[in-house]
This record gives sequence, C-alpha cells and structure tokens, in this order.
Amino acid sequence: MSRLSEIRDRFSDWYGWEGDKLAPVDFVMAAWHSTFLTGDRERTFGYLCGAGSGGKTSILETVRDSDPIKGEPEGRTVWVTDMTENAFASGFRPEGEPDKDPSLLARLDCRRKPEGNKVLVVQDMGNILGLSRDRRSRFFNQMRSAYDRAPYDNATGSVGRVSYNLNFGFLGAATETLDDVLKYDQPLGQRAVICRMNPDGTDFEYDRNIAARVIESDPYKKDRTLIAIRELVQSHLKTAREEVEAVDEYRIVRPKKYVSSLSAIHTLACRIRTVPISANTMTHDAEKPPRIAGQLTTWGDARASFDGRLEWNDEDFAMMRRIAQDTMNPEFLKVLRALWGKGPEDAAKAKSVRAIQYGCSVEQSLERQFRQWALCGLVVELDRDCYAFKSCIIDAIAECDFFAGLRNPLDK
Repeated sequence: MSRLSEIRDRFSDWYGWEGDKLAPVDFVMAAWHSTFLTGDRERTFGYLCGAGSGGKTSILETVRDSDPIKGEPEGRTVWVTDMTENAFASGFRPEGEPDKDPSLLARLDCRRKPEGNKVLVVQDMGNILGLSRDRRSRFFNQMRSAYDRAPYDNATGSVGRVSYNLNFGFLGAATETLDDVLKYDQPLGQRAVICRMNPDGTDFEYDRNIAARVIESDPYKKDRTLIAIRELVQSHLKTAREEVEAVDEYRIVRPKKYVSSLSAIHTLACRIRTVPISANTMTHDAEKPPRIAGQLTTWGDARASFDGRLEWNDEDFAMMRRIAQDTMNPEFLKVLRALWGKGPEDAAKAKSVRAIQYGCSVEQSLERQFRQWALCGLVVELDRDCYAFKSCIIDAIAECDFFAGLRNPLDK
C-alpha cells in the first residue's frame, strides 16, 4: 500500500471521508513535503480553506512534529496557533538575554536545529485576515519578502540589523473569509494556492452523519486513534524527506501526456483570476502563467515523491487541476461553469450576464468582471452584456476538462 493510500484510509476510517473529501489530506502531505524537494523550484505556499469544525486542524495537526507541553523541542514544523501583525519579525530582546531572538523569523531560520528548511503552519489565519487592509499588509509584506529571497534582513531601532537565512513552506487554515479578502486584495501577490475542504458544500444528511459519528465516538479510542494517525504521518514524512536528501539531483518524471493539459489549466487560471485594477481602471495584460505553473508543478512532484513514486500519474494530474479550481474565486468559477453549460457547443452560445448572475445566486455585479475577461481574451461579447467563451478557450477547457467535478449551478 502506498503512503498516501495508508494515510487516506486512516482518515476515512475515523472521519468517514471518502473520495474527493480526502483531497485536503493529499494537499497537506504534499505541501509539507514540497518544502524539502531540492533544485530551483517555485515555492509552495498554501491555504486550507473551509468552514469551522470542518477538519482543517485535524489534518494540520498530523504534520506537527513537536509537543511543547511535553517539552519536545521544535522540529521542522513551526506551529503557530494564530497570528498577529507583529509576530513575524520583532525587535524585542529579553532582559539579560540580548542574543535571544523570540521572533518567528528566528524559528524559521535554516540555521536553527534541526538545520535545514522549515514549514510554517498557522492553525488559524482569522486574526490576520480580519485586520484592516493596511494593518494586514504589514504581515504579508514580510511574507512576500521572505518568499522571494532566502537572505532576509530585518532592521529595528533597538537591535539594529539582523539577518535570517530562510527557505520555508507555508500552510495556513482559514474560513471562507479568505475569499472575501481575496476579492479585493491579493496579500501574497498570487504566491499562494488554495485547497477547499468542501468546494460545493455539504448536504444536510452528510453533516448529520458527521454529528452522529461524534456522538457515538469513544473518547479514549479517539485520543489513541489521533495519536496513531499522527505517528504514521510523521514516519512517512521523515522517510520521504530522507529519500530526497539521499540523492544529489532528485527528479520526478513528468510524462508529456500531461504537459499540454496542464499548460491549458495554468493559462486559464491566470485569466480567470485577473481582476480590474480599480473601479475605474481595467487590467490590460493578464497575469502570466510561469508562477502558478511552477507552483502546481512542484505540488505534482511533491505528491508523487511523498507517495514513493518517481513519476506523475493520473491522480497527481487530477490533484493539480483540483488545486487550480480551488484557487479561483468561487463566484467566478460558478458563473464560468454556468457559461460552459452542457459542453463546447453550449459554451459557444451567448448567455446573459444578468441571467447567469441570478441563476447562480451571485450577489456581486459581474458586468465589469466580464468586460475584464473579454479584455483578457477569455470571453467575447456577442450582444450587449451577453458573452460566450472564445473558440480557443473552449478547446483548452475541453482538452484539460477544466470544470471536472463541478456542477452546473443552472441545472435544477
């Protein structure tokens, strides 16, 4: 049995998750492991997004490799329960200990034992996402700087200039408040991707069954089960990392049959998430695909590597497509799925923006966004406020099956 299969089975047995519900487990395992892949790769920062009590923390807890209550020293995972805007860098030094640096940067430094890359895991991004844009930007500006270069200098009036050697991954758990922030602001400048716990939500009976499992659970068995899952994950993470470290140039084969479809996915995603600069100004040149292509390629490599394989398979491809979908604004994805309709022929027919908006129960006005997509070459206006996908976009969507797994919201 592969590593991912074994871990997925454990989560399935305990939480009752099946099929696509287990994708976030894959996401977290690959996210953590991707930090330790060698070579010049696009960094992988990711959000696990979902409703409260939906299982985000349960998955993240399995990659935590220390327990401060038991006095275990911090390992590769730097765990933060929640964040404040000043936690990343600090000019404070404890009295009598001028060389002790309490900042998050010091914990993430590659020189801290165990030496090497670290993974920052934030259990709840709510504090940061709930700040005003100006205050939120302080934290994310530092994150961007740390993402873009390994040597990082921080200067304060109290301790002067301090240099950090950084090469870390990032995983943060967030509710759908994240989408509200990303509508108007990209705090990491397209440097992070998203995996959603339940992209289409869950029905009443599903949630009721989850509640019943909790009521019927044995509290002593639960504790033992969670410890066993964490120990299993820790063992597999360690083995996978050591396999990478044992090879001078660790490579994953990327079969050509996936290249064309992935290039379509990356380019579509860039155009979909391009938004107007402001209420008065459009973006005249869509985001280019190298960054998201590099990110998703790293995710694919990491999923295969963690699973003990040296070549991508169909499941790796499906996971990369799923991450691309989840990273899109949910309302944008919903209306574009409606525009796609029953397939290529239907997608070439003009549809009213107003009808799509009301049919999808989307609150915000989309006329301006459709004009932005037309400017990006994603759609074409065939009549006043009536749009269809361009022919080349229809071909690309069909080739990579971009909307796979997504229900047409206009189907009743």
